[in-house]
Formats: sequence, structure tokens, C-alpha cells
Amino acid sequence: MAKQHALLFLLSYLLILVHVHHGNSTLVGEKQVKQWCVTRTDAPTEQLEDFLDEACLKIDCRPIQYGGACYFPDVIGFLASYVLNKFYQITHVCGSDISILTSMNPPSGKCKYT
Repeated sequence: MAKQHALLFLLSYLLILVHVHHGNSTLVGEKQVKQWCVTRTDAPTEQLEDFLDEACLKIDCRPIQYGGACYFPDVIGFLASYVLNKFYQITHVCGSDISILTSMNPPSGKCKYT
């Protein structure tokens, strides 16, 4: 059942991608604020694991795997944040029960979010 939730999550992203057109328009003189999509602190570990299992079938997760710049094996939230932000950079959507937008750049060390 948990796998079904993760699949539903990914399908929701695809539907949003199809139905939402996000422009990068800003008003004249308006400063554009950089944002990142990260894991909610209250997100259940099982949901994060299911999300990663499904998401890494669709996008490149090498940076969060052993030897990658963003590999932190004991911090599932950090791994999921990296992948959530990858989706956000592609779809401009950060809307799920495991994610939240932030204006604070989350990476540390050699790990750089785009």
C-alpha cells in the first residue's frame, strides 16, 4: 500500500506538470527570491523511503547514492530533500504531504542543490 502512495505521488506530479504552466515572470523592480523544495520535518520515514524508491526510477539519484556528493546514509530527510528539489526545479511544483518550500539553501559541504 505504501508503494501505491508513492506511485500516486509521482502521478500527481505528472498531472500537475501537464495542467500547470509556470512562468518566471516578475514585476519590474521586483527581486526574485530563490526557493528550494525540501522535506517536511514531520514527514514519516516510510513515506520518504517510498518516495525515493519511486522517484529514483525516474530521475538521476547518483548524487545521493554511495560515493555521491549528497550521500548521507543516516539522514533520509536530506536524501529526499535533494530529490524533491530536483523535481521542483523541473516542474516548479512543491506540493505534497512530505514537502515544503524554503528560501534557505539546504545543501552542506560538497552537496550543491541546483
